[in-house]
Amino acid sequence: MSLVDSEEFAQFTRLKQLGMPRVAELIMELLKLDKVNAIYDEFSDAPTAVEFVDAVLNKLGVEVEISEEELKRIPKEGPFITVSNHPFGGIDGIILIKLLAARRSDFKVMANFLLERIEPLAPNFIGVNPFENAKESKGNVGGLRATMQHLAEGKPLGMFPAGEVSSYKVQKGTVTDRRWQEPALKIIQRAKVPVIPIYFRGTNSFMFHLLGMLHPVLRRAKLPSEVVAKKNRHVTVRIGHAISVEQQEQFAEIDQYGRFLRMKTYALGNAMRVNRFFPKLHISHRKEEVKPVIDPVDPKELQAELDSLREEFFEFDFRSFELFILPRGRIPKLLQEIGRLREVTFRAVGEGTNNEIDVDEFDLYYRHMLLWDKDAQKIVGAYRIGMGADIMNLYGKCGFYFQSLFRLDEPVVPLLRETIELGRAFIVEEYQMKPYPLFLLWKGLTITALKHPQYRYFIGCVSISNNFSKFSKSLIIEFIKKNYYDYDIARHVHPRKAFRVRLTKADRMLVDLSEDDVNRIDRLVEEMEPGNMRFPILLKKYIKQNARIIGFNVDPKFNNSLDGLMILDLLDTPMETLNQVIEEIGDEKVIEAFVQRKRDEGKQ
Repeated sequence: MSLVDSEEFAQFTRLKQLGMPRVAELIMELLKLDKVNAIYDEFSDAPTAVEFVDAVLNKLGVEVEISEEELKRIPKEGPFITVSNHPFGGIDGIILIKLLAARRSDFKVMANFLLERIEPLAPNFIGVNPFENAKESKGNVGGLRATMQHLAEGKPLGMFPAGEVSSYKVQKGTVTDRRWQEPALKIIQRAKVPVIPIYFRGTNSFMFHLLGMLHPVLRRAKLPSEVVAKKNRHVTVRIGHAISVEQQEQFAEIDQYGRFLRMKTYALGNAMRVNRFFPKLHISHRKEEVKPVIDPVDPKELQAELDSLREEFFEFDFRSFELFILPRGRIPKLLQEIGRLREVTFRAVGEGTNNEIDVDEFDLYYRHMLLWDKDAQKIVGAYRIGMGADIMNLYGKCGFYFQSLFRLDEPVVPLLRETIELGRAFIVEEYQMKPYPLFLLWKGLTITALKHPQYRYFIGCVSISNNFSKFSKSLIIEFIKKNYYDYDIARHVHPRKAFRVRLTKADRMLVDLSEDDVNRIDRLVEEMEPGNMRFPILLKKYIKQNARIIGFNVDPKFNNSLDGLMILDLLDTPMETLNQVIEEIGDEKVIEAFVQRKRDEGKQ
């Protein structure tokens, strides 16, 4: 039995209604649909749906790429609905069966005429023709009833709410689904079960979209042969976190509800770099050479250099950790190792200079706060800190590192004398998941500020890795500008290489849903980014200390990472933070003076 015969093909493409059934036969021959039928006939007797799908994909050389972690997001029991974009119009439904049926044998997909014809998959399909009105089609009415019954029995369902294959939209300049259809959305909304967004990366062939631009009938005619066109292709699939019923109930109006589900689905794809069929012209650039990092410094040499400075520059210890604030010019071995570890640590997250060592001219006159593990005899992490008044006296405003990335207007320049600049913060990989290193480094910064009461502000760049997609970076910027941005100071700060935020109204709704909760935007970024990348931890730390951002810049010398310029008024520091360092200060007058300043400024 053929998958597609001439009579049904004529009906599917509406050529029969147009009185041109013979044309359907000619088109079938031109599109080589005999190859589609041959593949189907070869494997149509497969005993199970999963075996059939595996055989077809192997025959075509199609590889499905998906994270094992994301597959675990599919519940092993209970009802849910998956919603997906529909870029292929056929093989995406087949792949959905492969992925979901392996975990849930009771999973079914609401399918169109073509997919329902595949007999080995028939038990996993609920047939609904998206090209017909439900009121006019008895088949559609039956399919909708079967759908509701399936959900009522607590079984999972897959849906492509667009109801038809994605097509090229001239106005948007990209391939995307049409508006998700109201009947499908009403089924989902009425079901009141968790909804899991699933995104398929890719699109049909250039010819498919070209024919579709000429006439929709030609697009439908080409659809079956697109299965063969996927030969030797990689199809990447993203699975998002389940959207709870409570989250869904925030959108009572069906239009807003549909936009929300579609947005959550396409957000998974926005975190991927997807090529367009009709791309803009880009000028290629020579890729920068990545140099091998220098060898580590002998730990004995590091320990000896540190011991020679201990009496003058030791600040405090905690368990096996020791914290030092070291002077420029007296730490050649330690600075070399700091520079090496910076480069290793930053490269691991898509940043870094790509040089053998991350050391620059600012290291020659900035101080270095070092966290040392005395038991392991190794550097745990470090900060570079610059005392604003000293820098202004020696070099003026151009002596600050952030000035290489941002230009400041004169009205805010006097502020720099009251500012300690922070930068090049890192914690080596093996200590990043431990609870104390970041806390101890921040404790060291707070102690430094309290011991130098002439300084009221911290300022510095916090980097957002270029490993993040442009979409996630845009969401982070939008979130910060809405909740944690100082517009009064920011109007005097100008990036040397600005980052262009590109978000639609629907995208901005994701930010609105996060409100001012850093943990919510953190979860959103984690959901979208492959590999569970999170909202930058240092940026989160600064925000929780009441810092504000005053600008964003792309740093071409640091692997095109996105830098946010942070400023923190120390008088806004939570008392909880101050209480954690009181014991280390050893001078009650210092604390009392600082608390009095907070009172005088109305900050307490």
